[in-house]
Amino acid sequence: KGASEALGVPVKIGSARLSVITGVELKFENVAIGDAARIRLMRGSPDIGSLFGARKSFSRVELEGVTMAQSQIADALLGKAAGANFSVGRVMIKQLTLDGPLKLPPLDVDAAVSGDGSLQSVKLAGNDKLAVQLSPKGSDIAFEISAGSLALPFVPALNLSEFGMKGTANRAGITNAEFDGRAYDGVISGTARIQWGASWSAEGEVRARA
Repeated sequence: KGASEALGVPVKIGSARLSVITGVELKFENVAIGDAARIRLMRGSPDIGSLFGARKSFSRVELEGVTMAQSQIADALLGKAAGANFSVGRVMIKQLTLDGPLKLPPLDVDAAVSGDGSLQSVKLAGNDKLAVQLSPKGSDIAFEISAGSLALPFVPALNLSEFGMKGTANRAGITNAEFDGRAYDGVISGTARIQWGASWSAEGEVRARA
């Protein structure tokens, strides 16, 4: 009930257990957050006082087996997860699956949540040295991406090594970004603006050297 009020969508829990073997921990299975996310297992470390009170406060929650629609990414990053009876300090996700038009690898997520429930910072990691740093600020998200190799989403036949990208995004898409990487013993760089949703579209420039 507290999570539903804080997130503004129905939150359903299949089952819940309390464990005290290695410290106080709440385990929730088969959790659904509206129509946006499905979570196989959630572990929460609650503040002791919140176990018996109306307000549920967790210093951290760890999620496994999470599936989420790509169209919900912006809402998750720019929304808030706090209410009078619910708060979380840190969220960690193991192998997040993002369903949608863009092919993305499973991602590990480490997110710090501020006192008002908005995300303070988000770190994502994936295969092939993929690392993403997100910094939500108001209605925008500053981001930096690096990877050992990455196929450009808007030119899938082009695979870049030593890939790097940084820019700004909002609920509609990436408003501006610069990227670079290496291919065929040369350097490819450029700019991009990407609109996302049910389908994705991109425009920008690509420059090649050597």
